Amino acid sequence: MARGVARCVLLALSLVISACGWQLRGGQLGDAEIRTLRELSVHNHAKNKPLYLALKDEMLDRGMTLTNTSEYTLVINQVQLEKRPQAFGSTGLPVQYQLLMSVNYHYLVNPATDPNSEHAPYVTENSTFISRRTYDFDTELIAAKNKEELDLLQEMRYELVRRLIAKAPIAEQTAKQTDR
Repeated sequence: MARGVARCVLLALSLVISACGWQLRGGQLGDAEIRTLRELSVHNHAKNKPLYLALKDEMLDRGMTLTNTSEYTLVINQVQLEKRPQAFGSTGLPVQYQLLMSVNYHYLVNPATDPNSEHAPYVTENSTFISRRTYDFDTELIAAKNKEELDLLQEMRYELVRRLIAKAPIAEQTAKQTDR
C-alpha cells in the first residue's frame, strides 16, 4: 500500500515538474556517451569567436589538444542566433523570449595524416545542432535580464560544443591502441 502511494506521489511530482517547463541545464554528458579524440583540428568558417573560445575551453577541460595535424578536422560552417518574442504583456511589449542558437558543421579527414585513407573527404555530412532557451523579461530589471541572456548564450555555446565533440569520429589509431 505504501509503495503504491509513493509511486503515485512520484508520478504526480514528475508530471507537475515537467508541466511547468522545468529542465536540467548545463548537464554533462555521461562517460558512455562521450567519444573524443586526443587532438582535433578546427576550421571556424563562421568566424564566431565566442563559440571557438568555448570549444577551446571544453577541449582543454577534456585534455584534448587543438592542432593542425589531427587526423580529423571539425569544420564550423555557420553559427546563427535568433531571439524571438514568445509572450506579450498587457502593454504589448514582450515579456518572454526564446533564444535559438544553431551550428552547422561537418568533419573531414586530414589527408596529411593518412594519404592512403579509404575514407571519403567528408567523414560526416553537413549537420546542424540547435540549442533553445526561454527566459522571462521584465522592463524594470533590464540590466539583470541582459546578464541572464548573456549567461544563457554562454550556456548554449557550451552545450553545442559538448555535442560537437561527442560527434567527433574516433581516430583509427586510438581504436587500434585499445585493441592491444
